[in-house]
Amino acid sequence: MPRTALLLHGLPFHSGIWSPVRAALPDDGRRVVAPDLPGYGTSPPLDRDWSIAAHLRWIERVGGEHELPGWSELHLVGHEYGGLLAAAIAAERGAASLTLLSTTLRPAWLAARVAAWPGLHRIFYRRYGGVLYRDRAVAPADRPALAEAFPLPGTRAFADQMRDTGRQLSASALLTLEGRLRRRLVRAPFPVRLIWGEDDQTFPPAVGRRLARTLPGASLTLIPGARHLAPWTHGAEIAACLDARSR
Repeated sequence: MPRTALLLHGLPFHSGIWSPVRAALPDDGRRVVAPDLPGYGTSPPLDRDWSIAAHLRWIERVGGEHELPGWSELHLVGHEYGGLLAAAIAAERGAASLTLLSTTLRPAWLAARVAAWPGLHRIFYRRYGGVLYRDRAVAPADRPALAEAFPLPGTRAFADQMRDTGRQLSASALLTLEGRLRRRLVRAPFPVRLIWGEDDQTFPPAVGRRLARTLPGASLTLIPGARHLAPWTHGAEIAACLDARSR
């Protein structure tokens, strides 16, 4: 069976962030599946339950629809929130490999719960969590193209969707995820690669260095000149990393 990779994007973007990566991957028979997460791109939103567990159930359904192989044969690749989901899958089910791009597994995600407070969430997700967050993910020269490729709806519905995702982040799940993944890697090792933009201002490279020291056997690759949205701005470099990992 050809090698199969599942690519999970971060928020508030959609699967289009992987287009430069997919275009740069060699055409050698591998399968690459990159769905829009619920509520983004062409994917309809979830029904009230926006928890990590609900997202994982949704990913399992996507796996069935695409007839993906078992988790132990699947290369999991995730950026930011998609990386959090990929790590959660790998911790519970294992993987052929796990690649995390600009992903923290620390309780820093709990800040999203604070931003989800009633009233505050609309200010936060329309400003910092929306356009400002999107724009600082790339260098200034790339911002006009990014805004055209990923227009963000300045609507109440969008803010409420981001609020619900943040509100339902489980503190216990976040606090234990890194330890659960570490124990899985000790019990049944699989390759782990961390890829980071050298100029990432959202989760600085120091976050990646600490995670590389924490996860057994993990390697860290820094992409010069890249910020938080490296898959979109440095697709060829990311593709080269993924190609080397999946051989």
